[in-house]
Amino acid sequence: ATARTTGPRRPSLDGDAVRCMASQICAAVAHLHLVAKVSHGNICPRSFSLNHELGGPVKIQLGCFDTAALSASDEMCHVVRGVIPHVAPEALLHDVEGFDGMGADMWSVGVVFLQLCCGVRPVHDALRGRGDAALVESLSTPGRKVTLDIARQFQAAFDDGKITDDLLRLSSKVDEAVMRRLSPFVCGLVDVCTTSRLTTQALLSMMP
Repeated sequence: ATARTTGPRRPSLDGDAVRCMASQICAAVAHLHLVAKVSHGNICPRSFSLNHELGGPVKIQLGCFDTAALSASDEMCHVVRGVIPHVAPEALLHDVEGFDGMGADMWSVGVVFLQLCCGVRPVHDALRGRGDAALVESLSTPGRKVTLDIARQFQAAFDDGKITDDLLRLSSKVDEAVMRRLSPFVCGLVDVCTTSRLTTQALLSMMP
């Protein structure tokens, strides 16, 4: 039998819609952090409501504020909310000193952007290839207690940035122009190093 060949990968998501959604997500989180001085605590696709009327632009609203908390500049979070992969690694690994709630939100925004570009399943599949059975089970079982070992595996999976680069290079569902524009945001947000991860202000200044 002869192998069936296919042409170049065609984007399956509308680039303008993806850019529009990313921009609105950024604006919503920036308002929350910089104006309301609140960290959300559980940013994920389910936190957003989407309205797309025929022929009109995509409109996104951020909701699900039951996990939100006021965040003073010198105040750290101690309550972990959210699930892998949207919860920041430092939130799962935090000690008695706590973690930066707004910084953790930015990780979550990065994962949402990554899923906007590549889809939910490829991100989960990539993680499944990096960890043992416990990490795999935590991805498929919401509410499962995340042990310290699982948290360390999760952090290690993203530690060198390769998983993010590979997903953007091999699994992107948007056109190359959109990818070139969004890749710096995704890589700057999905960063296990909290000191080099993009801040809210930095992300806002970079968005077109």
